[in-house]
Amino acid sequence: MALVTITSDFGLQDHYVAAVKARMLQVNPQLNIVDISHQIEKYNMAHAAFVLQQVYADFPKGTVHVMAMSGTSRENQATWLSSIGTTYS
Repeated sequence: MALVTITSDFGLQDHYVAAVKARMLQVNPQLNIVDISHQIEKYNMAHAAFVLQQVYADFPKGTVHVMAMSGTSRENQATWLSSIGTTYS
């Protein structure tokens, strides 16, 4: 079972979260996607890290955690991927 979590500052007022999930499912239709939060304070990486830290260990080993933060431009957007014991950026 492929499990992915998403934590972002995208909010829930528009299509961004759905677009991210749609792209993930195009790559792997068998994914199970869990929303941790999309109400992270804009550009506040410390807030995102705190929220993810509260639940990180509750997920099974091998879970991929995605943190996606908005940027003022495409070049400033940030996405971090991590799996328990492994981190990708």
